[in-house]
Amino acid sequence: LGILDQPFLRERFIGHGGRAEFRSSEGDKPLVARRCARLADAVITTTHPLTHFGAKEAGLFATIEAGAKLSRYGGDCYAYGLLAMGFIDLVMEAGLRHWDTAALIPIVEGAGGIVSDWEGNDVIDRGNILAAGDARVHAEVLALIAAARGEKT
Repeated sequence: LGILDQPFLRERFIGHGGRAEFRSSEGDKPLVARRCARLADAVITTTHPLTHFGAKEAGLFATIEAGAKLSRYGGDCYAYGLLAMGFIDLVMEAGLRHWDTAALIPIVEGAGGIVSDWEGNDVIDRGNILAAGDARVHAEVLALIAAARGEKT
């Protein structure tokens, strides 16, 4: 179970049992992440690459950002709700802990998205998070990260 509240907007995102839903004053609706096959077509976000990334992470983010259609900063946890709603395609963050992500993962996955660390592993309590609405763009970004690090995929 994961719940993300945005009280100012009176919005609530709920992920449970492999499903996700959005609740607002206008009613409830299922959440479905947008299909996006390529990074070149993707809208990506992070909280901020200068304040939340170390030098290595910032360099990796710059590589991904250069290949994206559009990037935005400052969403914090709300970015994961926007991903689940289909408004953005990729969230890339560093330095997070379990308490930062535990509620968000069921929401993204319930909307059909995928969440991993930057190596493609399940998120346990690792700091670098990659969330995508489509497994294809997720795989492309993982390959770019590995290539930038000099790893073979």
